[in-house]
Amino acid sequence: RRALSQGDVRALVALEAAAPLLVGQPPDVRVNEGARAVVSAVVLGDRPMSFAWLQAGESTAVRTETLEFQSAVRLNSGTYKLVVTNAYGSATSRSFAVDVLYKPEFVTVPTDKSVNPGTTVRLVAAVDGNPGPTLQWLRDGRAVQGATNSTLNLGAVQGADSGVFQLVASNEVGVATSRSIVVSVFQAPTIGRQPAGLTVDYGMPFELSVQANGNPAPTYQWSRGGVALPGATNSVYRVASASRSEEH
Repeated sequence: RRALSQGDVRALVALEAAAPLLVGQPPDVRVNEGARAVVSAVVLGDRPMSFAWLQAGESTAVRTETLEFQSAVRLNSGTYKLVVTNAYGSATSRSFAVDVLYKPEFVTVPTDKSVNPGTTVRLVAAVDGNPGPTLQWLRDGRAVQGATNSTLNLGAVQGADSGVFQLVASNEVGVATSRSIVVSVFQAPTIGRQPAGLTVDYGMPFELSVQANGNPAPTYQWSRGGVALPGATNSVYRVASASRSEEH
């Protein structure tokens, strides 16, 4: 060790009586919503010093050497600066960003749709999240190829396009799935299985059945000789005891 020279002493005195100097700038910060974050800088200069943290050019309530978020909220996102002041001057940090990340959430979800064949169906959702989420539409639990936007267009729909749709939104914080959206394409009734003709002994029971398809589900009405049979409104028509009146 050597004794301090007069030049060393003058340098130390100058350092002690100096305006603030930021030798370590505050960094950009990314923090999940609800998590803790601390921002600080390395400052040289004469003490005491005052500290003022600015958000978007406006003073915050923080007057300490560190900027701390105990539980970050979305309003904490923004551009900040640190201003340090002492008796000899002031120094201002570079602008730095605080980015509060949060998982996706649905702002709006489309309602169920019931439409005629040939109609164009448009499902439009609004999704929030930071960072901006990636999107994927599902139909009956399976990904719809190429459907990665907030809007899903189904052109000239047919019966096969009916299904239950959902939108899945994901980012690095989490995943959210929309409620189910039912798309129902109307179909006129068709007969899938015709009733078969019967030969029945007098007094014996018999039944006739038919299978019909359609959307909405078809209603039934059995008739004999062009006259509606009272109460015969199911897919199966049963007779407990055949009579000549049943012949046709």
